[in-house]
Amino acid sequence: MPEPRLPSMFVAAYLLLVRDGQILLLRRYNTGHEDGNYGVIAGHVERDERVTTALIREAAEEAGIQLAEADVQCVHVMQRKGRDGRVYADFFFRAAHWEGHVHNREPAKCDDLRWFPLTALPSNTMWRDCVGAGRLRPSVRRRRPAQTPRAGARLQRIWVG
Repeated sequence: MPEPRLPSMFVAAYLLLVRDGQILLLRRYNTGHEDGNYGVIAGHVERDERVTTALIREAAEEAGIQLAEADVQCVHVMQRKGRDGRVYADFFFRAAHWEGHVHNREPAKCDDLRWFPLTALPSNTMWRDCVGAGRLRPSVRRRRPAQTPRAGARLQRIWVG
């Protein structure tokens, strides 16, 4: 019997949640991937799951908020090669409206969840999340110059809308 074949491309959904000129970021903790760095609400799209369904699921799991598909808009898509050698398609969405109070629903994986000014992201924000946030406003920048992706990383931008 042949072994199951891994997908040739993995898909991830990212939520750019903005209010009053600030973006919600969480700091990864105890996950084994990018621990200590800030990023937006995000997660892998599961087999047979729509990208927007994954986004809505991750928002509820990580921040305790409910999103409606009609209230999210895709603002950026990019293809990249991760450190693990996998190729990813990353979909970044902005939510116009959400229900519920933002709070940390995964304290075992996230040790900080808070709002940061779009114009002054923490220096330890993951580079791909900065790229996504940059689609919201041209002046998005880190407090110190952005680090370039590691050697061998490839980034291809695909503009949406």
